[in-house]
Amino acid sequence: MTPKPTTTLESALTAYGLLLLLGLLAWFGVVHGGTVAHDTDWLMRNNPVLSSGDLGWLPAIWSDFSVDFRHVLGAEFLPVRDTDILIDFKLFGDNWTLHHTGNLLWYLAGCGLFLSITRRLFSDSVAAWSAAAIFCLHPIHTQNVAWLAGRKDLLGLVFFLAAWRIWLIQTRRNKSTSLAFLFFIAGVWSKNTTIVLPAVLLLTDTLIHRRSPLQRWRHWSLWAATTLPLLLLSTTLGRQMRLFGEPHYEGLGNGLALQLQLWSADIGRLFWPSQLAITYPTPEPLGLVKFAGLSAFVLGLLLAAWKTRHSLPLLSLGIAIFFVAGLPTTAFNQLQNLAADRYLLLPSLGFAVLVGVAVGELRRRSLARLVIVLSLVLPILGWRAQQESRVWRSELDLWSHASATQPSVLKNWTG
Repeated sequence: MTPKPTTTLESALTAYGLLLLLGLLAWFGVVHGGTVAHDTDWLMRNNPVLSSGDLGWLPAIWSDFSVDFRHVLGAEFLPVRDTDILIDFKLFGDNWTLHHTGNLLWYLAGCGLFLSITRRLFSDSVAAWSAAAIFCLHPIHTQNVAWLAGRKDLLGLVFFLAAWRIWLIQTRRNKSTSLAFLFFIAGVWSKNTTIVLPAVLLLTDTLIHRRSPLQRWRHWSLWAATTLPLLLLSTTLGRQMRLFGEPHYEGLGNGLALQLQLWSADIGRLFWPSQLAITYPTPEPLGLVKFAGLSAFVLGLLLAAWKTRHSLPLLSLGIAIFFVAGLPTTAFNQLQNLAADRYLLLPSLGFAVLVGVAVGELRRRSLARLVIVLSLVLPILGWRAQQESRVWRSELDLWSHASATQPSVLKNWTG
């Protein structure tokens, strides 16, 4: 049940308006008239199909699975992404300011949808808004928002959250329609990592609504039947297009050690986003002591999620979302690059939920301290997002910044 209004953030108009204002202040720097060449020329600027703005390409975009044509469109089957970009070129041509504006609008739409979700998950309106604000202002999203080729991430985010929101509404009313499934398919055909949505819904149903999967086995069977063909299509095409590189490890133990380092680094950048870069160096082999420490850290998080599943279900949900949403980009998937900020767009939803839980706990203990903390943290994050977004205005700034923050980054670059 929604509590009676106790703060101005109980008002939907105030909550959404303030979030939009902060989002614009933090991210207006992504809107400019230039591009960076990092994959943007291949995927957008000089793409012979998309940059033409010719809607006559739509049938081929949705139905041509030949290797040559798929390679032209980024070596993936992402027809929703391709359609969106094609329409942008039809409307805006080479006006890159408007293309960047499109990225910003898609991102702000995603932030608004996430606020709608947190307002349904949290009983505390301040905690719900804080979770959405942390997500919206976090500079870890700079690559997704500032990079024109990151449009697929933003589209995937919006459809992911739209499907989640519709599912929450349908679940509360004990109804089911095809709309959530359609948003899910649109999300996967915008960005393949959206495939984790059914797992997030299952976690929400189990932890928040306290229902066993067996209680609604028909419902989850339908989600499985929708997910498996999409997963098969993307992985089959990915192998044909050689999207997957050679393994970065030798043996299961080495792979697990590598993934523990990646998780640790991801969590570090979420909590302290001070050394962000376009890419990161390959982790060095772990010694036994460090391996034991990282294992204890990750197992401790998972144990905390299990122990608090009844007392603090949102805490469990946040931890679970971080790990589950990152499954498509683990070291075991043989991606060409092990770590990138763009990989954290969906996992950071779980981080934001955790922040919302912490805000709710702090508010119950000391409202004055909460006000001080938010007054410090939110402006700092917004300022960092503004600074990071300006780095993406030129190729020289981008790589100069990367070499300054991650001195060994160029040794790791495989693109």
